[in-house]
Amino acid sequence: MYYIKAVLLLTLLSCLSGCSENEKERTESAFADPVIRDIYTLANRRDASGLVAYANHENAAYRTSFARVSGSVLAPELFEPLQKLLKDPIPYVRLYAAYAVGQYRDTTALPALEKAIKKATIPEIKAEVLEAIGKSANRNAMDYLVFHEPSTAIEEGGKIWGIYHAMLRGQLRQEHLRTVSAHLSSRERETRLAAAHTLSRQTQFELDDELPELLEALQVEKDGEIRCLLIRCLGKTSDPNRKFLNSIVQDSDPRVRAEAIAQLAMPLNERELNILISALEDGAIWPAMAAAQKSYAASIPSEKIDKVKNLVLTSPVPEVRAAVLIALLNTSHVEANYFWERANESYRDESEKAVLLKNLYRFPKSLDTLRTYALYNNPLGTAAFEALVEGAENGADWQTLLYALSAKSLERGLLAQSFMVARIMQDPSTADTTKITIEMLRNALDKFQFPAAVETRQELEKAIGYLRNMPPQVTAPDSAKAIDWELVQSISKNAEASIFTSKGKLSLKLLIEDAPGSVSNFVRLAEAKFYDGTVFHRIVPVFVSQGGGTRGDGFGSTPYTIRSEFSPLHFGTGVAGLASAGKDTEGCQFFFTHLSTPHLDGRYTIFGSLADDFQTLSDLQTGATIDSIRIAF
Repeated sequence: MYYIKAVLLLTLLSCLSGCSENEKERTESAFADPVIRDIYTLANRRDASGLVAYANHENAAYRTSFARVSGSVLAPELFEPLQKLLKDPIPYVRLYAAYAVGQYRDTTALPALEKAIKKATIPEIKAEVLEAIGKSANRNAMDYLVFHEPSTAIEEGGKIWGIYHAMLRGQLRQEHLRTVSAHLSSRERETRLAAAHTLSRQTQFELDDELPELLEALQVEKDGEIRCLLIRCLGKTSDPNRKFLNSIVQDSDPRVRAEAIAQLAMPLNERELNILISALEDGAIWPAMAAAQKSYAASIPSEKIDKVKNLVLTSPVPEVRAAVLIALLNTSHVEANYFWERANESYRDESEKAVLLKNLYRFPKSLDTLRTYALYNNPLGTAAFEALVEGAENGADWQTLLYALSAKSLERGLLAQSFMVARIMQDPSTADTTKITIEMLRNALDKFQFPAAVETRQELEKAIGYLRNMPPQVTAPDSAKAIDWELVQSISKNAEASIFTSKGKLSLKLLIEDAPGSVSNFVRLAEAKFYDGTVFHRIVPVFVSQGGGTRGDGFGSTPYTIRSEFSPLHFGTGVAGLASAGKDTEGCQFFFTHLSTPHLDGRYTIFGSLADDFQTLSDLQTGATIDSIRIAF
């Protein structure tokens, strides 16, 4: 598992720090120490002035805890003390200080980071400092990374990840592509992974010059995650389809098949269209979902729809059923009404039907159906209103209905719909202040309690600021729910959660030392049976599977927020993160990543990782339920 990188690193550093065998074997977390609990409590309160006192504490464990929480608090007062800790004699401290400094993404930290890399001797720490340089990079720092000569494989991975982060800051130049692509042939998985992410994530350049390296790497690469990323890279070359078409039908990893389908460039020729249609019947969920999404753009002709029309009733994938049904409706197929009626009878729950409703904007004659559902305060209403927003370009009648229902949504205080109305009013191409006024938005704002409705409240505040041509006065949490330290201390470092779903069991290792507030909150909710009967409402192939909300549409949360807890862990296959509406707004919803997603690192809390349950994770379809969760402390 990709997150293990940091766990192994911490084990190494603990040995370098001189811990005893008994200490290494202990299963209790570090929070038995009351001072460490106090440090985390200060962080939970966002009390930067209180935290600073621990930056120079004589006890290395307390300096470590200070650095560890500072990467989440990110208060300006902590920035300079963290840079000084880059010279600390204790490896633990330097590691977390490097991570925390990188979290600020501030170029003024570059001199301190460059001094730190010159003095560092431990490969893992050098790698963390190189990443921090990338996160803080300007043009000169990018040149430093490109020409840096690592002495170990671990340091090499840190260098390429540093280049990746510098790329996100807009520092990648075309001459750097050759350096990055050369690392696709590295023996080290971490280096190849970082190189593939850099090339696939960049948006400035086509990769035709790198095509030989990409094709060779795809041919020999054994790792499914990296093959998936190489497919994305090939999508950035001219005429990409022929280069990875075989991956759709031959690759054993469903992520690779799904990604190859998603990267198909329009228009499709006859062979490509036939492969796409066959993919609708792929036995794996993610490729079938990707094929359903791509089929909207492919405009499947009526003679080919006959081959797959029964999927409307038989496919276990709601997205496939919706795509085929909408294709039938749009071709005026003689059987369309029959399948429409049968499909409506066969939906097992609201989440499945919501998939159809949110895509009905693709069928312009669906306005009356959407009108029926758009004001429901549940997933059906959310989906129908989303379809109205997406279909606003279908004509004046769609726009008229959208604004009429927008006004009613604000008046009734509908959580999801009001959020979308606020988004509409921040888009100059859609905002109409003659129909939705600032006063209406202000009145709606009073209907949503903070922090339970933080996402909708903040979006309304942004819309009000936008329409007033002023910076929005966005309400942010000034503190988080207090950490239940008694519960935290009862959770061992080996604690696991067994998540029983309608598709099988997921075994989740809980990372109590990296996210004590998040793990204890998850455990408390699970023990209270909060999650029982909830659904995975959002499945994005080759990205995330998200669930845990009581509404089933991604809106709404607990009546409190908890603090974001960022750490040097990385999102990889089956890593569990907390959904949020911004920093320090986490509550109950969580997600599992399908492969490494480094753009989420340091921005979303990681609180656990699945064991060997990739098959169950890949079997989860939209609407899959969480039956129960059991915690083994």
